[in-house]
Amino acid sequence: MFLFSASLKLFVKKCFCSPKHISYRFYLDILILCRYLTKLHNCRFLKARKFDLDKTILMWAEMLNWRNEYSVDSIIQLDFVYDEYEEVQHCYPHGYHGVDKEGRPVYIERIGEIDPDKLLSVTTVDRFLKYHVQGFEKTFVERFPACSIAAKRHVDSTTAILDVHGVVGICWWNLLLPKGRRMY
Repeated sequence: MFLFSASLKLFVKKCFCSPKHISYRFYLDILILCRYLTKLHNCRFLKARKFDLDKTILMWAEMLNWRNEYSVDSIIQLDFVYDEYEEVQHCYPHGYHGVDKEGRPVYIERIGEIDPDKLLSVTTVDRFLKYHVQGFEKTFVERFPACSIAAKRHVDSTTAILDVHGVVGICWWNLLLPKGRRMY
């Protein structure tokens, strides 16, 4: 039996109501049963926290809570239908288009053509957020596996192109300058 740090014990106790001391295998079984863990997926969290196990576990717990709060696991199914997609496309042009030379899906967003007032008249912020969460989940479930097969290697990232044509330059400049030096 492998004894974990206090933060892991607290995490497991809080999330899964398990005994104080659990085996490493039991911890992995819990995560696998929750359908959240693959070897590569777990490594992503470890890398993000520079292989600090306590920080990784905290990040993992926060991700699980967020997924639960937003009902992410059911959002990809028919629980959420985004009927206003066509109208949103006109005031917020975006989408996937092919793959790059590494086999990653290419996501393009035309920021200069976004009409925020029209967008908010067509949909709500909450529905728009759910639409994006659903899109990212579809990317994990459909696009990455398809791209991995086509590229004959593991694909777990996208290439994003932000087309800023039409964006007023001073707006971008203000984002880059420190607060005290911004031009208005």
